[in-house]
Amino acid sequence: MLRIPGDSLRRKKAVILGLGRSGRSVARFLLDKDAIVYGVDDNPAIWRHSSLKRLLARGLIPVQEENGAVKQNYDFAIVSPGISDVHPLVRFLRKNGIPVLDELDYASQFLPGKIIAVTGTNGKSTTCALIATILRAGGKKVFLGGNIAPGRPLSAALLLAPKEYYVVEVSSFQLERTRWLSPHIAIVLNVSGDHLNRHKTLERYAACKARIMLKQKRDDWTVLNYDDPIVRSMENKGRAQKVFFSVKEKVPGSYLSSNWLYFQGEKVIKADEIRLPGRHNVENALAAICATMLVGTMPGVIKEVLQSF
Repeated sequence: MLRIPGDSLRRKKAVILGLGRSGRSVARFLLDKDAIVYGVDDNPAIWRHSSLKRLLARGLIPVQEENGAVKQNYDFAIVSPGISDVHPLVRFLRKNGIPVLDELDYASQFLPGKIIAVTGTNGKSTTCALIATILRAGGKKVFLGGNIAPGRPLSAALLLAPKEYYVVEVSSFQLERTRWLSPHIAIVLNVSGDHLNRHKTLERYAACKARIMLKQKRDDWTVLNYDDPIVRSMENKGRAQKVFFSVKEKVPGSYLSSNWLYFQGEKVIKADEIRLPGRHNVENALAAICATMLVGTMPGVIKEVLQSF
């Protein structure tokens, strides 16, 4: 298994393809570890960004595709999730045996706390924010980030004080390249046709979403939407224990029944007490209840947050 630990990066050559917020964040971490960091971006105007100017002052080396400078013997590459595997530079890196990594996946292996990762076509940001707010209300130290916008890339957490929980939104683009991501709790909210210009088929898109549970262990948990047939079919994937959420059925996990939201048969809150409007937010609340109850949050804390969030 490929292993590029953060404590042995001195003088390693790393190239970052795509210098948006995640690329800049991981560049800061790598420079802190005394790696030799190169940066590539298709947009020449990005080099005028103030944060990139600071990184250049710290030693980031700018390279351009057309001058061939990018095509040297790097130890590894960290590629923006927005850059697909058919991009010429990604194809070059793979052809030459240079490991191609995702920023979120790479950062995940160094975090000291537990990861709660959320994916799905819709509702990811709301669910992540709910989970983080509930955990904080329960007295936990929490980092909220990943693909969520506005928010911070997961690699930004590597430069902060340790947290107990890292709540991260994860896109299909990020999951496409996962090698290490191992959430204590993985949540799949729903799957419908999206990003098919990149994934080509709904089946491939769903397979990317299912990769969130790829590296989970037997004492981890996967939370699945029972009402979504594609998500429900993921029950037999991965090694983690499975629970569900549903607005239609009484399932092992959290569910809606007679205007009450339950977890494992215990009442948590009435549906009409949830401040967020809409049926879809009842689903998001059920997913958040599952995640936070599984890590021992008291129902009263969850209720207070859902009444005010």
